[in-house]
Amino acid sequence: MAHCGDLGLREWYALIKENIEFETEEQTLAVVFQEILHTWKYGMLADDQILEIFSKISRLEMTVVDEALITKAALINQFCSEVVASGLVIPADQMSAEECYEVISYQAKSKVQVYTFMKLLFGNSNIDTETKMKFMRGLQRLDAEGIKDLDDILDRQGGFTQQAAERHRKDFGGYEDRDAILELGCLAMLPQIDHKKKMFNDFLNQIGFSVKSLAEAGKYIYIGLTQAQKEELAQTYYQNIERVFEGLHRDYAECVFRTLSPAFLGRQDDEDRYTEILKRVGYSNSHFKNMLIEEIELIKLVIAQKEGLKAM
Repeated sequence: MAHCGDLGLREWYALIKENIEFETEEQTLAVVFQEILHTWKYGMLADDQILEIFSKISRLEMTVVDEALITKAALINQFCSEVVASGLVIPADQMSAEECYEVISYQAKSKVQVYTFMKLLFGNSNIDTETKMKFMRGLQRLDAEGIKDLDDILDRQGGFTQQAAERHRKDFGGYEDRDAILELGCLAMLPQIDHKKKMFNDFLNQIGFSVKSLAEAGKYIYIGLTQAQKEELAQTYYQNIERVFEGLHRDYAECVFRTLSPAFLGRQDDEDRYTEILKRVGYSNSHFKNMLIEEIELIKLVIAQKEGLKAM
């Protein structure tokens, strides 16, 4: 984390900004990318700062020409996709079905990026869910029904032909197991609060979700919500997290904690709620206890950072 050792947040940010484009070691990149996203998630990087880093990292993919460095390209691809899916680079309300297909056709270099742009489409509250689902299913299956649906949706753009379907299949492959995982991120982006509440409860009760699918869908569940709606989901989380650790598999419970924790809200209430839970857990679950201690320390850091920004 940025607060480790004697390195302050500003110094850490400056170090990243000045040196990230020169890093070639894939393991180091994986750690650094995760730290950047984590620090941004918890509000310790401003949007303009993450955009500055995004600009540098997005250009790195063009430097990957050696097939031996394909993992590096994938890491860059994943990082950029996480930032784009937030709506920071392209606002979701600007992503129509026509715009989505055009961006996919000209910019997407992988299946992950295809779903990244579809996440923005799914996050657009001005488009009905049926159109979103037909668009996604059409690109997934590319069968006769899917091609017809896409042709209708993209009518103003000249439609969608069998030739277009063949090009898409050639560039991104057909439907496979990971499509079922990636589409969950799109579903989590649907903006209706009732839908998000149901999905959130399914996460907490492990209804239809594995560790892998929760890790994909959970990171998008808070996107597009108002502060009050985020706090409502946070309340549900705090009411259930102890039960999750008591009744579900340790790995799944940890994924719930890591993915859905409202600590990013940086409220005193979050520190207080976790402190209360820590007292109740005691020594009954050392793994859970250690995670709670780490999260409380992180919340304190987030609160201190927010107070520091107010004082500036």
